[in-house]
Amino acid sequence: RAGFPALVYDSLAILILACAAHSLFFCYAAAHAALRDLPRSLDEAAEACGVSWVRTATGVLLPLTAPALVGAWGIGFALAFRELDAAVLVAPPGWSTLSIRLFSLMHYGPTRLTAALSVVSAVLVLLGALAAAGGVAVLRRTIHADR
Repeated sequence: RAGFPALVYDSLAILILACAAHSLFFCYAAAHAALRDLPRSLDEAAEACGVSWVRTATGVLLPLTAPALVGAWGIGFALAFRELDAAVLVAPPGWSTLSIRLFSLMHYGPTRLTAALSVVSAVLVLLGALAAAGGVAVLRRTIHADR
C-alpha cells in the first residue's frame, strides 16, 4: 500500500513502535509506582496556592520522581534492546536487528561471530543500565542537596 502505512510498515519505524509497545507496560508500572508514592498533599498545596497544573508537574512532581523515571527508562531500554519476538514478527524485508541476527546465527551453532555479537549485546545493555544507574544517583544527589 502506498501512503502513510507504507512509511510505517516498510521502515524502521515499525520496529521502534513494536519494541516500545512491548516494553511500555513495564515503564508505565515503574512510573506509576513512583507517582503513587508521592503524598497527595503536594498537589493540594500547589493547587491552594494557585499554581497551574503544568507548573506543579514540572516544578514539584517531576524533580521528585526523576530518579524513578530514569530507572523506568533503564528498564524500558533493556527490554526493548533485547526484544526478539516483536522484531521477528514486524521486521521489514532487508532489516535485521541485533537480536534477530544473534537468534539466526545461534541456529547454525556457536561461532566467533555469535560470541562477539553476544558480548557486544551484553555490553550495550550493561552501558544502558550503568547510564540509568548513574542518572538515578546524580538526580538523588541533586534532590538531597536542594533540601
